[in-house]
Amino acid sequence: MSRCDPTVPRWMPHRMRLCKPGFIIDEHSDVADNETVRCQMTCVMDALRNPYKPRPEGEWVGGEITRSFWLNAIRTVTPTAQKRFVNAFQLFTDAVVQEVIERNAHHIRTLRATSSSAGSAVEQCLRLPLTSTP
Repeated sequence: MSRCDPTVPRWMPHRMRLCKPGFIIDEHSDVADNETVRCQMTCVMDALRNPYKPRPEGEWVGGEITRSFWLNAIRTVTPTAQKRFVNAFQLFTDAVVQEVIERNAHHIRTLRATSSSAGSAVEQCLRLPLTSTP
C-alpha cells in the first residue's frame, strides 16, 4: 500500500495498530498488572468516547494514541459505524482486562472460550471472519 494512495483513508494504519493483537494495547497489557490494565482500557474507551477532550497530563500514552486515531477516523466514518466500532472496542477492552485477570490467576482458557468476546470485537474491527463458515 502506497502512503500516497488517495483511495486509502489515512486513519487505516492507526486502526490496524489499535485492533491487531501485538500492537499498542496487547503489547502493554502483556506486562502489566490487573489494575494498570483496567486503567489503561478505561483511558482508551474514554478517548474514543470523548475525542475532543484533551488527555490528562501524565496519562498512559495509549489514551493520546487512541484519541488521535479516532479524531482522524471520525472525519470519514459514518455515525452508525462509529457507534458500532466503539461498542465492539468496548467488548475488546473488556476481554483484554479479563485476559489479564485470568493470566495473573494462572487460569488458562481454551481457544474456543477466549475467542467468543475478543474474537468478535477483532472480527468487527478488522472485518475479518474469525469463525468458520459452512
